[in-house]
Amino acid sequence: MEQDMIIYTITRIDEADFGCEGRPEGYIPMVTVYLEDEYGGAEVIEMEDAQMYHRALDEGSQVVIGGDGTLYSLEAARRQADIIPVEETADTDQQNQWLEGYMDAVEELEEEL
Repeated sequence: MEQDMIIYTITRIDEADFGCEGRPEGYIPMVTVYLEDEYGGAEVIEMEDAQMYHRALDEGSQVVIGGDGTLYSLEAARRQADIIPVEETADTDQQNQWLEGYMDAVEELEEEL
């Protein structure tokens, strides 16, 4: 499964700058994350700052882009790959649906804490 994953390294993380006006009311703090793969390819992802912190992602971390478009540590992706049966790995739609359901459940648990 890992051979199918594109592994990125976080090269830079930028927080939004609102200057002296401050953050707008109701704003969810976001960060812009710059990624580089082993072949020099680059990606830029915007993600909630709290998710980055919760997942312990920082500059230098090795990550993959999940089916939900957010970043996961390489270790978390490896654990996730162990859970999905091999016969289902060819169906990326099914994988994405499973991952979305899993992430929804995780978010619900986090909200309860």
